[in-house]
Amino acid sequence: MALTKCKECGQQISSKAESCPHCGVKVKAESIGCLGAVVVIFGLLWVASSIVPSHNDQTSPTATKQEKPDPESSARGACMLFIKQVLNDPSSAEFGHSSEAVVYQEKNGVWVVQRRLRAKNAFNALVLTTYECRMTLADGNWSALSIKPVE
Repeated sequence: MALTKCKECGQQISSKAESCPHCGVKVKAESIGCLGAVVVIFGLLWVASSIVPSHNDQTSPTATKQEKPDPESSARGACMLFIKQVLNDPSSAEFGHSSEAVVYQEKNGVWVVQRRLRAKNAFNALVLTTYECRMTLADGNWSALSIKPVE
């Protein structure tokens, strides 16, 4: 049994008392409150989700082969890497969202990607530039034909 202070008169009372013996005020039973209940519920859900196996588990015997990324998104990423190779300060490169890149395939099988980025130039100034990568894809590997800034 612990002693606590009465919120009304400030006298010491038992933590199990239903009312203060000094002033008679009713003592509320302590509860965890709404926030405590929410925390407990989320904790239980987290534990349950970590126990239940995922339907996307690749180690299951019925798992299918992994999907290959589509060539357009792969081309965006490859172009970004090729551009970094020609920059004065590759660590300064700030690319826009990849969905903003222009990607298309020409009839001869050459992929063209245009990406905008901010990067430091030779004078250490941050400049917004659009680069165009012309690339080919063979056996899952990208090869750069040309990387140049465009106006």
